[in-house]
Amino acid sequence: MSSGERHRWEELERHLLPAEELPESLEAQLVRPSPAGLWSFWAVALLLGIALLWAAFAELEVTVRCRGYLRSVVPPQVFHSPYDGIVEAVQVRLHQHVRRGDTLLRLRDSELRVRLEALQQELAHQSQLFAELSALLRLLPDGGTPSQIVQNLPSPLRWRTPLVRSLAELIRKDLQLFARQHEALTKRWERTAALHEKQFASPEEYESVTAELRLQELRVLQYLQSRRQELEQQRDALEHRLQDLRQQLGVLQEQLQKTALVANVDGQITQLSIQKPGVYVAAGQELLTITPEARLEAELLVSPQDITLVRPGQRVRYSIAGLPPGQWEPLWGTVESVAEDVSAEGAVLAYRIRASVDTTTIRMQLRSAHAPQVQLRKGLPLEAAIHVGRKPVAAWLFDRSRHLWQELTR
Repeated sequence: MSSGERHRWEELERHLLPAEELPESLEAQLVRPSPAGLWSFWAVALLLGIALLWAAFAELEVTVRCRGYLRSVVPPQVFHSPYDGIVEAVQVRLHQHVRRGDTLLRLRDSELRVRLEALQQELAHQSQLFAELSALLRLLPDGGTPSQIVQNLPSPLRWRTPLVRSLAELIRKDLQLFARQHEALTKRWERTAALHEKQFASPEEYESVTAELRLQELRVLQYLQSRRQELEQQRDALEHRLQDLRQQLGVLQEQLQKTALVANVDGQITQLSIQKPGVYVAAGQELLTITPEARLEAELLVSPQDITLVRPGQRVRYSIAGLPPGQWEPLWGTVESVAEDVSAEGAVLAYRIRASVDTTTIRMQLRSAHAPQVQLRKGLPLEAAIHVGRKPVAAWLFDRSRHLWQELTR
């Protein structure tokens, strides 16, 4: 080795450190990561752990998406003529908005009032006749001698109705005739009885006169019974007539109240058959139609794949077409009913769902009392999210992964 090489080697040995003085081997320094890499690794591990815990314990709101439109809860109200008559006044026009209690149309009531007055008079007369006929029946004696019966009969002048007065006079005259006959037969019987006691009259003659007297008394009782039956039949017929008159009176009074057709809901006149007064209308004829502008509800169309998840009572969140959801207050409702049968909407099969709407106005999300608002109307298209329940995130991820795998492996 030359002197120059020896000198360089000695110089190198002076700069080298002993092995026991080295902190770590060169191999360990090469394998060990840098501090920045370690921090990144632990950060990723922490985030992954948090994500796994969130997926295991957190839940997602499960919704069924569908479309629909708003409609009125109250169906259109069709007004018909309550009876045959003439239109006296038309107080509305087509497409006019009316309020509950507004008079729409008025029918002429003069003929009704004439018929009502005549019916009331007849009812009063028949009622008085029924009362007096019932009183005559109560006062008609049940038995006794003809003279006693005539004495117990009330005077015909007591009765005010001509029919009852004539019946009372006829009964009195017949009974007076029976009384005279009975009086004559009684005197004859008394003479025969006196002669029979003195044996101047045979027993057969006495028995014949006695039988004739008893027969006369029996005829009086039969006459009273037949008259009573006739009076009862007339009273029953009058009672049925009174019931019929009261029914007719009730119908006329109801028709008289309906001469003015009054709106029973707030809405719009969408059909008007009678444009001017003086037109004759028949009973039951359609006159006008009011489409209510009352409480609204939503009719939603749910696909058959999702219908098993929908139940009455579930909450629904709506978004009106044309109104950005983030700028307007949310509109909520509740599922009211679910159709049992599927229906065809064009080329798509769907189930009809009826859901309520909590409010009829929707306001912009501004912290001001003067924020603009929109009045909801029937026919507005909308999208709905029916909240059917909650599901863990892990289960949802598993279902989505399985669904994607099935789609890819088809």
